[in-house]
Amino acid sequence: MEVAVKVRAVIVQNNQVLLVEFDDETGLHYNLPGGTVEVNEFLEDALVREVQEETKALVFIERLMLTHDYIPAISPDAYGETRILTLVYQCSLLPNSPTPAMPDYPDENQTAVRWIDVDKLHTVWLLPEIVDDIWAALR
Repeated sequence: MEVAVKVRAVIVQNNQVLLVEFDDETGLHYNLPGGTVEVNEFLEDALVREVQEETKALVFIERLMLTHDYIPAISPDAYGETRILTLVYQCSLLPNSPTPAMPDYPDENQTAVRWIDVDKLHTVWLLPEIVDDIWAALR
């Protein structure tokens, strides 16, 4: 069985969390900054790279916050047919980090980089759907 490994960053500043906005075949939704770990790449290196590619931001990884295991047989067609293991890390912006913004060469479906109030996370469609898990880990 094929398993994709993804890494995501929860970056909270001034009671807001940094999200990446996408508009694709699933509709308008948000992701935590991050993406797929490449072959022979360390998890933490992939996270730093992916956050910078999507938001221009430079991050410090503080801790592994939670994991999410998507199993297609249990949730058919929700995110495709490949099993996805997502590791979510709590991160902070480095003092010399550029202000998070759209990258020069964004993913074709990326439409924005936004700060969303932590208290309003339940009002946006976050994929994967782990808002409750994030809330629990932050509290």
